[in-house]
Amino acid sequence: MGIAKVYKNCSEAPRKTGKFQILDKQSQAFPVFCDQVKNGGGWTMVFKVLKGVTQPPVGPLWNSNETLAENVTTALDTTGNYLGHYKNRIVNNWQEFHPNEARVALYKNGSEVLSMLFKALGTDKLNWFSQAKLLSSPWSDLKTVISLQHFDITGSYQRYFEISHFYGGCLRDVGWLVVGNGSCPWEIHGNNSLSIRFSKLKRSNNWNDFANVGVADVLAVFIR
Repeated sequence: MGIAKVYKNCSEAPRKTGKFQILDKQSQAFPVFCDQVKNGGGWTMVFKVLKGVTQPPVGPLWNSNETLAENVTTALDTTGNYLGHYKNRIVNNWQEFHPNEARVALYKNGSEVLSMLFKALGTDKLNWFSQAKLLSSPWSDLKTVISLQHFDITGSYQRYFEISHFYGGCLRDVGWLVVGNGSCPWEIHGNNSLSIRFSKLKRSNNWNDFANVGVADVLAVFIR
């Protein structure tokens, strides 16, 4: 695999995006994917959601004490080639790893289509994903909007990584980002199961405005 040497974290790994071995707080080595390009590099992927994969459910997986595909090297990238979600031990030991920043990135056909940056210092595995911790996003209104239905890893109606402006019934739901399982028809428009949707505008959008709603293949969470 070419990942025999062990590093403290991705910030100390070679400045080349790929798979490396890093240490947990018990000095045990495990493989991770390091993004060494985006925002100066040093990013460790800790979680990955794949479009169309309904089991295990995304929110319960994040909240659980389990890992998933941690040692599956084909899962250690930002493509959809490995047909499953991914979670490593860092999520379960978030505070022990003391991340300074977190990043949520969406990918389509292997290329990043958007990313969000969060301040993670002093957070736990749930409260970092919030409007208060948001540093940057592609949406000009998200940081300052007053009315938010959800900004949560586990939202309502089996929706995850949900950033919703308001609910108005399925035809009037408005938001920025959501991993949806199909509670409303718009969640599976063009798909038969779990989808990763985002507003392609510079603001929130009605989820039924399909021309201005993007669908990603992968949602990944990174820390550094």
